[in-house]
Amino acid sequence: MKVSSTDKFDQSQSQDVKQWLGFLQVGQKIGLGYGLAVVVAVFGTTAGFLIGDSHHKEALEKEESYLNAYTLVNNLQNKALLIRLDLLELPTILDDPELLKKQYVSLLTHKREFKEIWLKFKSKFQDTKEEETIIANNISIQQFLKTYDQFPINYIQQVEQLIKSLELSEIQATNIKTTKAELDKFNNAPLSIKIEDFARESLSLSQEMYEGYEKAEAEFAVAQKLRFQIFLASAIFSFISAILLATLTSRAISRPLKSVTNVALKVTENNNFELLAPVTSQDEIGTLANSFNQMIQRVKTLLLEKEQRAEELQQINEKLKTTQKQMIAQEKLASLGSLTAGIAHEIRNPLNFVNNFAQLSVELTEELLLEIKEQIEQLEPEVAESITDTIDILQTNVSKIEHHGKRAEKIVANMLLHARSSEQQNWEKPNLNELLDETVNLAYHGMRAKDTSFKVNFDTDYDESINEITVVPQDISRAFINIISNACYAVQQKQQQLDTKFAPVIKIRTKNLGEKIEIRIRDNGLGMTPEVRDRIFEHFFTTKPTGEGTGLGLSLTYEIITQQHQGTLEVESQPGDYAEFIITLPCQNNLSHS
Repeated sequence: MKVSSTDKFDQSQSQDVKQWLGFLQVGQKIGLGYGLAVVVAVFGTTAGFLIGDSHHKEALEKEESYLNAYTLVNNLQNKALLIRLDLLELPTILDDPELLKKQYVSLLTHKREFKEIWLKFKSKFQDTKEEETIIANNISIQQFLKTYDQFPINYIQQVEQLIKSLELSEIQATNIKTTKAELDKFNNAPLSIKIEDFARESLSLSQEMYEGYEKAEAEFAVAQKLRFQIFLASAIFSFISAILLATLTSRAISRPLKSVTNVALKVTENNNFELLAPVTSQDEIGTLANSFNQMIQRVKTLLLEKEQRAEELQQINEKLKTTQKQMIAQEKLASLGSLTAGIAHEIRNPLNFVNNFAQLSVELTEELLLEIKEQIEQLEPEVAESITDTIDILQTNVSKIEHHGKRAEKIVANMLLHARSSEQQNWEKPNLNELLDETVNLAYHGMRAKDTSFKVNFDTDYDESINEITVVPQDISRAFINIISNACYAVQQKQQQLDTKFAPVIKIRTKNLGEKIEIRIRDNGLGMTPEVRDRIFEHFFTTKPTGEGTGLGLSLTYEIITQQHQGTLEVESQPGDYAEFIITLPCQNNLSHS
């Protein structure tokens, strides 16, 4: 039999490999064997991951695309229906200014959100991008875009024109009937009815996207399972290869290797990095044991550094969150102050006319009543009685206009006070105890002016070690008066409920804390529920009856103490038992030098 030159070359190469392996030491052979095992493991695992990840990534992208499309279409349908419902509800609440205002704000919000979502929808699926080709080429989406290409924008423009023409934010009682007719006409127009078709088709499209999402989710689960199977198969293959190679080693080197392995297992299972592998030889296994011990120490050091770094990052994160909250709060307060000042200035001028003419009308009705009384005997009894009743009603109405006008004027004054600039602050160093004592008298006499029967026992305990403190006296006094006045009101209400069974007491304490001063103002009044306590410093929030509170007192107090004076203001309360305001102020305020 003739042997080809190719077979001779293969046999020669095989003999060369065998001879080369024969010159290797046992440790070198073991290293070569484990090297081959590692190569097989890495190659098999890498190949498995590449194949599995390809299907996994494709399925995941498809799932995310359908989920994003479903969310976007669903939001589009919801906002369209909300605008439609807002417009349908407007005619029914035109005679309720408060509800109309809320509905008007809601309509503007839903209109804006609907427009933003529609533009986002068009940009996502009309201008096809590579990462969106799975969904963007969907026939239903393209048909939907073709059908309603310009409709949402046209509808929004029509709604905006309607809002502008009807002036819903300042509707008058005389225009309600006309406005309602215009709204009904708009709601029954084909353009408005078409929004329902838009929402209906959006729902169908949303359902189709959700079905696609469910299919993609199922494909994703299959891809995950496939990736795991490939990885498991490669791991099993690598493990078997390692076992076969390990059987070729001698018993002499297997024992120290087993010791190192046992230590490694204990370290990984128990996370005990205090363990060290025994070094019983100076060969490759001994070198491996030394390297392993060094690695254990390095891992231990890295874990300690990681824990320390994690703690530092947590502290930094907390500081960032706190700073972010402070910046947001400052921005909101600045915006609110500007808005409040603008509104208050706009309201003040027409309000002055209302108050002035109301006061003149009160005087005129009194003069008219006096003149009628002189001529009343000359008229028929029924006519005289009718005229007298009419004038009384007119006098009552004008008095109410004057009363509520003054209340509105008070609110405007508080709003301007609330929004005033902090540039005109006069920082001084008064005696805090004396200043607090003066505000107690002012608050008490102010309450007595409203109710002469009101009495309360002020239990004061001032820390005499308190020296001068840097404050704006006018502003900090206003803050104290607001809190003490609320305490007087709380004990007054409880006294009215319990009559003689209740003894009202307001405790006022000052304490020197070194660099800070603590003031505690506690009353044994009605207390506050947790819901009221959480909202007590909100602007315009009040628990007092209409006409008795503006809701700006405590919000202004909070800003004076926390922002202007860099202090803190906390409140503790038990419903039906007590309420206590705890104030801390720095003795030296950095803002006083700016």
